[in-house]
Amino acid sequence: MKKIDTSFITPIVGMPLKSGGLDHLQSAYQEGIQQMAIPIIGQQYNTTNYFIMQGCKNTGSGSNYIISAGSIYHNNEWFLVDAATFTAGVGQTAVGTITTTSFTGPNADPTTHTDGVPHNVNVIRKIVFAAGVSGSGDVDFSALVKIGKEAVRIVGSAGEPVYQNSWTTGSIGVANFDIGFRKDFSKNIVYFSGATSKPMYNGTTTTVFLLPAGYRPSSYVNLSTSAYTATDNFSVQVGFTNTGIVEVFAIAALPMVDIYVTFEGLYIHTD
Repeated sequence: MKKIDTSFITPIVGMPLKSGGLDHLQSAYQEGIQQMAIPIIGQQYNTTNYFIMQGCKNTGSGSNYIISAGSIYHNNEWFLVDAATFTAGVGQTAVGTITTTSFTGPNADPTTHTDGVPHNVNVIRKIVFAAGVSGSGDVDFSALVKIGKEAVRIVGSAGEPVYQNSWTTGSIGVANFDIGFRKDFSKNIVYFSGATSKPMYNGTTTTVFLLPAGYRPSSYVNLSTSAYTATDNFSVQVGFTNTGIVEVFAIAALPMVDIYVTFEGLYIHTD
């Protein structure tokens, strides 16, 4: 850890500041922030990407952007992001630009140096999003990398994957459950919850829904889970393909029966 040794300073002995000393202090807190950020970002960490540490959510649609305030980490620097609302024109998208301003005021900038020349030295660096041509700034909004666990996404909800082949909301008694999934971007793991059901299922391989891009394994994954009928319970297989197909099948043929299949506790890796 970088520190300044102040033991030589006394009531009658001062220590003049040099640029190297200020750089030393500045790099000290940057190193501290880096060591906190890397474990949060996880195995995705690199000095090239721009990682969303918090906020920066777009609730607009199409060419209309409503980006919430937040922060972004890039190349060992943590940038604040102000909220922004705008409409991208034809051929444009949301583009982020590293923008530098100064903290000005009677007790701040401009700061007059010993040569009598004033300079703005209290720098504020943010990433500002606005409409622009892709690649014209430092980072496109679409290229930002998410970290941590997102909120659960529910199959069949608006904007989410739909059930296929008569698979639908799972139910036991009076309780209904839908399949939920969410990704931990820091670990590249997709977690599943909830359940689904299908009337008159005979155990053949059928697609339940499609996972979106970024949520799929690199190769086929096959997991076992529990299935229930009105009179019995047994195991079935859930398959995940690299094209996003989520399918259910039984090892042995089943009589035509209404079935309930749980996804609770299943997870897959996406790297």
